[in-house]
Amino acid sequence: MLLHIFSDQLGDGILTWLDDILGYAEDEAALLTLLDKVLARCESYGLKLHAKKCTFFSTEVKWGGRIISAQGVKHCPERVQGLVDMQLPRTGAGLQQFLCAVNWMRQSIPEYTRISAVLYDALGLAAKVGGSRKKKMLANVDLVDVAWGAQETAGFEDVRQALLRMVPLAYPSPSSEVCLYSDASQDFWGAVVTHWSRTKSNCLWRSNITSRLVF
Repeated sequence: MLLHIFSDQLGDGILTWLDDILGYAEDEAALLTLLDKVLARCESYGLKLHAKKCTFFSTEVKWGGRIISAQGVKHCPERVQGLVDMQLPRTGAGLQQFLCAVNWMRQSIPEYTRISAVLYDALGLAAKVGGSRKKKMLANVDLVDVAWGAQETAGFEDVRQALLRMVPLAYPSPSSEVCLYSDASQDFWGAVVTHWSRTKSNCLWRSNITSRLVF
């Protein structure tokens, strides 16, 4: 519903997620102007806002499971810590749950494909033993039965450490140049999308400001 109501403003000071609205601007005056527009649009559609759930003039907000600020976008620390604190999985279902949760954060993890490969191999073997990738079937597969050992345990720890080193991502800028870097080996492939802008039109590459958008 919000996508329809704010369709002409999405990406131009307004973002929506389910029933949440996020408004952003470069300064207070612009934010006040935007707030007037949002309130007017809500009034015209008969939308009521819960005052206690509204936050105004924040420099950092938690939204959609992420922390949004002028410095970029990063995942909520408590979500990350929850994954880091997870014990070694004992079943295929436990491993699947861990990988699915981390997969939601993988765009902030450089070399995630390589780091997590041994765990996905173990999950694939568990699915073969259980006859399905469904959680119900994987819950009956003990990881010991798929030769879970020191290598897989080390891989699990590598992923947990990678979560602690996640890279905050920048906001796309229409005025910046977008660069795509990709590479592949016999076993893995990967890519990173960045954008950069020059402080002066004739400056050297080393003077450019480069920001990472996604891995």
